[in-house]
Amino acid sequence: IAATVVLPPLRRFRLRSHDANLSMWLDGDRLRSNLVWYLAPIAVFDWFVPRRAEHLAACAAAPSVRRVAAEVVLALLVYDALFFAWHMACHQWRWLWKHVHKEHHRYATTRACETVRLSFVEQVLDVSFSIIALNALQCHPLSRAIYNIVITYLLVELHCGYDMPWMLRNVVPLGLVAGAVEHNQHHVVGTGNFEKFFTHLDRTFGTVVT
Repeated sequence: IAATVVLPPLRRFRLRSHDANLSMWLDGDRLRSNLVWYLAPIAVFDWFVPRRAEHLAACAAAPSVRRVAAEVVLALLVYDALFFAWHMACHQWRWLWKHVHKEHHRYATTRACETVRLSFVEQVLDVSFSIIALNALQCHPLSRAIYNIVITYLLVELHCGYDMPWMLRNVVPLGLVAGAVEHNQHHVVGTGNFEKFFTHLDRTFGTVVT
């Protein structure tokens, strides 16, 4: 809302189904609580299980740019596959939908704050999928740091409700990358487009919605 008020030209990039509903933006108490619960377990685990010094000591040299890029992309692919399977299950199994995933679909349109509108189970699993991907690929600490920055940006972009020209879905050819348009449509329709960042699994399993 603020962006379109300050910079009216940005309004043309707003998704048509994305209503600037002020009540959505003022509904922040639960989101702030979600954010705390999202970060608290990670902070506690980090405090009691220090491991960065050991990982850094095991890396005698900095990785090449090619290695970092490959590890970040592969980790995103692994994360996306794990999330796809979980996300589809949440929409197909009534119990998971009602008790685990429904909160994320409180609104039929997306905004950046919806990134952290997750149940506690989803918060734990979302972080776990990243940890599994990074550990399975034995990513370098630098790759892990860059992955965290990239995935945070992509998650916010996914829920922002805008389709800017520089977003990856508009830059990467052949429709290989999903983005705000696909995820907003998922929220509008209530099903399909189960992947976050890519499209190959939705295409393979016939779960693409437009």
